[in-house]
Amino acid sequence: MPRKTDWQYAIDELQAYANKACEEAAKHAQKLLTEKAQELMDKYYDEYSPNRYDRTNNLHDNAIKPLYNLHGTNHMGGVTISSEAMEEYKKLVPDESKGVGILGKYYTEEIIPGEKNKVVDNWFEGIHPNAIPERFTGTPTNNKEALKAYRDEIAPLCANYGKAQALRSGVFPYVHKAVSRMKLKGE
Repeated sequence: MPRKTDWQYAIDELQAYANKACEEAAKHAQKLLTEKAQELMDKYYDEYSPNRYDRTNNLHDNAIKPLYNLHGTNHMGGVTISSEAMEEYKKLVPDESKGVGILGKYYTEEIIPGEKNKVVDNWFEGIHPNAIPERFTGTPTNNKEALKAYRDEIAPLCANYGKAQALRSGVFPYVHKAVSRMKLKGE
């Protein structure tokens, strides 16, 4: 088996440092985007107080999840907002099979199909379909567009963060060291 040259060692070492810098940049993006999504979620909840139902905080507490993926040497950091971890929304419906109770009808809880997906969609669009206008205290924000704009704004910052991590991790000193050890052909 052929022995690695100094250049091959240098390339391996540089790839390891670059990979670590990319990982740090992706995790930095993940942190910033998750914080921004939570800030937008808090604003959404502060915009109005419901009077037709008790607030469950189901969306607030369960929809935002930090995202970090590694595929080969590609690092991706961000945030996901979905209904996957949310509890199903339910409504009370009269249950005639149980007869009539002392205080009136018996009720059963029934899942409202697709409701949690609608709630997430409403958040993305920044709308409050159950809000009575006089109880609404804010200006609707299209949260999907706000997150996209923020992502585009922080992309260069995260790239620079990755470069800074590369500098701090010793990539450039290593290159200098590796090149200074190289011997030219014929030496």
